Amino acid sequence: MRLCDHYYFYESDGWGSNSILIAGEPLTLVDTGTWGLEQLEAMLREDGFKLKDIGLIVHTHCHPDHVGMDAEIKKLAGAKILIHKKEAALLKVNTMLSVLPFMPKRFKVDGYLGDRLELGDVTLEVIHTPGHTPGSVCFYDRQRKLLISGDTLFPNGVGRCDLPGGNYRRLMESLKKLITLDIEYLLPGHMGCLTSKHAVEDSLQVVRELIEAELG
Repeated sequence: MRLCDHYYFYESDGWGSNSILIAGEPLTLVDTGTWGLEQLEAMLREDGFKLKDIGLIVHTHCHPDHVGMDAEIKKLAGAKILIHKKEAALLKVNTMLSVLPFMPKRFKVDGYLGDRLELGDVTLEVIHTPGHTPGSVCFYDRQRKLLISGDTLFPNGVGRCDLPGGNYRRLMESLKKLITLDIEYLLPGHMGCLTSKHAVEDSLQVVRELIEAELG
């Protein structure tokens, strides 16, 4: 589903994560989810894209429900994979695999995310937001006032921190950074997206109240 210039949002109908396609240079997929090649290919085709043309995969974090299709897409398209360097340990010894019904195939990471991601006409600020995992990040398009928030920030809620590597205090500190941003589009790792300033502001107010109650 096209959201705005360059951005396409695919909401998961299961326990896997949402995926976001960025029509930049290269064609970029944020979080691959657990769709299956045929389903993902069909969704992209509806919006005029081909799975084999994806050149880059980036992750908000590396829990199995977000990296499930990496190995298959990398094999098919030759896409490069970038993560935050603090997520590398999570991939090597992912202790939460035992509590999830899906074990992704192993894949090779090609590099680590810096502070910015240049994708042709799209520039993303990479914001380190530990709490859900040590290397969780959010991607912020300042020009389009769009935030890809992974499992750090949800509509009217926040991510969990009771899984390995989670830290509640760090999550609250990360949220303090996000609520200062000018956001009109909120694209989370689960649930639907928010596509208006009013809806996002209402959602962020819930988070502000939570932070105030927890941190003072």
